[in-house]
Amino acid sequence: MPSTPPRSRGVRLRQGANQAAAAFAAAFADAPDAVLVVDACGCIAGANARAVAQFGADHAGIGRPCLGLFTLDHDTVLAESTSAWPELAARARHRALRVTATAHPADADPLPVELSLWNARQHTHDMTVVVVRDMSDTVRQARRGEELARLLHQSQKLETMGRLTGGIAHDFNNLLTIISGYSELLAASPHTAPAMRESLAQVCQAAGRAAQLTGQLLAFSRQRSATPVLVDVNRLVRRECEMLRRIVDEDIAFITQLAPELPEIRGDAGRLAQVVMNLVLNARDAMPSGGQLAVRTTAVCVRARDPDHPAVTVPGTYVRLSVDDTGCGMTPDECEHVFEPFYTTKGAGLGTGLGMTTVRSIVEESGGIIALTSTVGVGTSVQVYVPAAAPAPLAASVATGGPAVPGGRETILVVEDNAAVRALTETVLCDHGYTVLSAVDGDDAVRQLDRAPLAVQLIVSDVVMPHRNGRAVVAHAQRLNPMIRALYLSGYTEDAIVRQGILRDDVRFLQKPFTPTVLLCAVREALDA
Repeated sequence: MPSTPPRSRGVRLRQGANQAAAAFAAAFADAPDAVLVVDACGCIAGANARAVAQFGADHAGIGRPCLGLFTLDHDTVLAESTSAWPELAARARHRALRVTATAHPADADPLPVELSLWNARQHTHDMTVVVVRDMSDTVRQARRGEELARLLHQSQKLETMGRLTGGIAHDFNNLLTIISGYSELLAASPHTAPAMRESLAQVCQAAGRAAQLTGQLLAFSRQRSATPVLVDVNRLVRRECEMLRRIVDEDIAFITQLAPELPEIRGDAGRLAQVVMNLVLNARDAMPSGGQLAVRTTAVCVRARDPDHPAVTVPGTYVRLSVDDTGCGMTPDECEHVFEPFYTTKGAGLGTGLGMTTVRSIVEESGGIIALTSTVGVGTSVQVYVPAAAPAPLAASVATGGPAVPGGRETILVVEDNAAVRALTETVLCDHGYTVLSAVDGDDAVRQLDRAPLAVQLIVSDVVMPHRNGRAVVAHAQRLNPMIRALYLSGYTEDAIVRQGILRDDVRFLQKPFTPTVLLCAVREALDA
């Protein structure tokens, strides 16, 4: 077989080398990342199309300092400085080097990049190849992960605070039961002087207000189930604003304008109070340098496709709550996202991004609609529309004297682990003719029921107790005597009672704190049902 002439072999080698060089040049020119070739002095000796497009012909031009395009994360390098280049080139001479930096494109905002450097000796010259990779998406994802981790930590703290609030509410409601109970007993005693009765009435009123405050705290921590009732919006707003004035800065003019003869609405009073609180606090935070905060109520009659109320699509009579401020305002984009979970316009660590989401949820829960308008530098207006409730029948709204506080002759087993509440309950029931048996916990109640299962007509039991809860006690009693009735008491939040399996339509439940009169009426209703 004839051998290949040396000249032909040389031609093929040169052709192969030329083809490889052309392929390398094409890859260099068309690379998706910006690629710079830098000489030993740190100046740009070559740049691909992506580098020229990203940094501009002037910035990525031949002879310009490479580091003038970047700010290294570990060292700030001025545009004309080349002092850091020898160190980078020396480190890249032995192995590929990666550093993070901020790039400064010609006509765009700075962006995070990763610089990959390696030595590429060309003839007798040391050259360094620098590949610039845009890390914007990676950095954005990392920041999003950090934000989600922060929000998770925040939600865990809120959950812990909610459980703590529920536990405090239990103990506080027990204390309020004792305070209001004995105050009412003393006020009803014939041996109490009239002047003392007036003082005791003040104590009862204070206990009632404290019970309302507990309910508001539970609603704020979302530890209470929704309980729709007829709500006087003016009264609710007046009470909340009286409390909120203490935490609104003095350089903010706090105005309330409440329309007279406002119709009632149907909703959960505690949750609606949370709406007022969140909106007022948001308005306050939008005015760090002072301004005007106005809370207004009015009744509006909305027509079909009413241009004055574009957010409302169903005609009818509504109660409108408006909260207006003269704060910093929001952009249209911020307004579009303001009701999204975890979205906040406040600085880092200043908001959970859940406030407006919660507000909208509560408003919609009441059959209402919320609308927001805002202008940067002018302020924000939030308007809540809730349908007016149908007027109550006249007979239902006329107060009557009513019968005397009911009593009876039945035997009642009181199961309560709080000694003071148990003693109060025994006293109230005994004073009104009932025979009372007392148990300090669920196990004690079961022992007494086993001894005389037919002697008891009603069990008045706390729900959450150590060892054996109220539901287990009643279930045991009804296996022995299906005719036994039950009335459950608890100072825990309603959500905790639901988890115990108590709140059902066929189960009677009395929330602490309660007064002796309320207790006696509930006992009588349970026995007569």
